[in-house]
This record gives sequence, C-alpha cells and structure tokens, in this order.
Amino acid sequence: GEVPVFLGVNHQDTILVSPDSDALLLVLSQEDCQELFGNYPEQRQIIKANILAPFELDSFGRETNAKGEASAGDADIEKHKLKKTIMERMKAVNEQSTFD
Repeated sequence: GEVPVFLGVNHQDTILVSPDSDALLLVLSQEDCQELFGNYPEQRQIIKANILAPFELDSFGRETNAKGEASAGDADIEKHKLKKTIMERMKAVNEQSTFD
C-alpha cells in the first residue's frame, strides 16, 4: 500500500481476488522508490499530500480540521487507528529532521 511506502507506517490491507480471474501483483522496493523520488522530488510531496488528505492531515501530520471536531471518516475505527499511527509517525519524522 501507499501508506507504508510513502509514510513509513506499517499497515496491512487485505485484497480479495476472485478465483475465476487473473491477478497481477506489482512490487516496488523501498530502494527503487527512493531512487525514483531522487529524480522527481516534487512528486513525493504531491503523493504525500494526496495520501494525507482523506485523513485531514497536513504534511506534518497535524489535523487540518480547524475546529478539532471528529470528521465523518473518524467513525471508522480502523481508519481512525491508522490516522493516529500516521500522526505519531509524522511527528517522529519531523522531530528527527529537526536534529539532522
């Protein structure tokens, strides 16, 4: 999934495939991903923003819902857990980059 690759957050998704159809699995290693973004750094920011938008988070993992109210998406427990995990990860990354 895009969350582990682009944000470094462990997250598992289950994909169901009909036994009557073909499935194609594409794999992009972390190393290959880093090489690609070395050539196209602006794309990393665009993708990151697109991943964070449904969670109502900015690029620092802060909530963009100014009122601090729960969004409609927060009703989904798994999505809410993933959102909190992303927020914690983004905070750690931002704190680490401050010291680098």
